[in-house]
Amino acid sequence: PAPPEQMTLSSVLNRKPVLGIGGDDLTPQLGEYFGVKDGRGVLINSVKKGSLAEKNGMKAGDVILSLNDMEIANQMEFAVVLDSLESATQWNFRLMRERKPLEIRIVREAPPKE
Repeated sequence: PAPPEQMTLSSVLNRKPVLGIGGDDLTPQLGEYFGVKDGRGVLINSVKKGSLAEKNGMKAGDVILSLNDMEIANQMEFAVVLDSLESATQWNFRLMRERKPLEIRIVREAPPKE
């Protein structure tokens, strides 16, 4: 894998299995609008049709706050955490949707044995 300083959200999200979201860093002003204190998180700005994210209920406008109990402050942290969980059998997301907390669990299929 690429060293963290070269890793980007798109490089991690384009690996298999693809989560299927696009995101932006939250700013303090956007954080206030979405009900997220300190503007820490990743705002989902798109969800790919048929993706893991769509199948499990993620929507554009959701804000990712944590993944498997690891807080997410921005896209770079999300990329690093997602990369570290590449072999995890499930992802537990804590989101903010319409100013209300929400948890989404994505159970992943085991990769085929080669």
